[in-house]
Formats: sequence, C-alpha cells, structure tokens
Amino acid sequence: MLPYFLSFYPYQETLASGITAISYDGNGTCSFQYVNEDLSNGECNLMLHNRSNEAVSFELEFLDSYFLENEVRMESLMNLGGPYSISIEAKSKKSIHLKELLNLIDVPKHTAGGTSMNIHFKLIDGEIVRIL
Repeated sequence: MLPYFLSFYPYQETLASGITAISYDGNGTCSFQYVNEDLSNGECNLMLHNRSNEAVSFELEFLDSYFLENEVRMESLMNLGGPYSISIEAKSKKSIHLKELLNLIDVPKHTAGGTSMNIHFKLIDGEIVRIL
C-alpha cells in the first residue's frame, strides 16, 4: 500500500475539485512580535498548490497547535485580521503571505511573541471545511 501522501496526489490531480484539490506541504510558519501589552505584529507564510484544472476560491482560518503551556493562543490570533479570502488559479502554486497588526485587548491567554512552524488551518468553501 502506498503512503497516504503518495496516493492522494493522483486523486487531487484527476478527480478532486474545490478545496479538496488543494495541497499543503506542511512547511508554513507564523511569527508574532510584541509591540506592547495590547498589540502584536503577526506574520504567516505558507505555500498552497491547486492541483485541479479549475481555479479555486476559499476562506482560510488559522488553528492553534496548543503545544504551548496552558493552551496559550498563538496561530489563531491571525484570525483577528481575517477572514482571509484566497484564490488560486488552476494547476498552480500560490505563496500566501499575511501580515497583521493584531489588537489583543479582548484576547485572554495569548502569546507575547514567538514563532511556530508546521502550522495548521482550515479551508472553508461555504458548507465544506477542510483542515490541513
């Protein structure tokens, strides 16, 4: 039996449509820089690949990894600047770069700063949701 990632790409390139045709290499990063008690600069970078023969549009929402002690919010802080509407042309890769000044006044348990790798997020297309 082929590993999951090897068997999924042919499906994406031949049968998949919409957000099921989007692949992610898992190498995304987010960094947060302390500005003051209530503000942080957030920046995330990731590469997505539309493997279908049609353009795909969706919203992107970040998910926390919760590897931090006491479930401190980190990656999901970027959702304060969202929703992020993304479109990717057929059979193409797109580098996603998002940068936001985040107002943290009403956000409990948030990070003061740092970097995370291998970020996770949701792709949302109407009622269809896919977690990567």
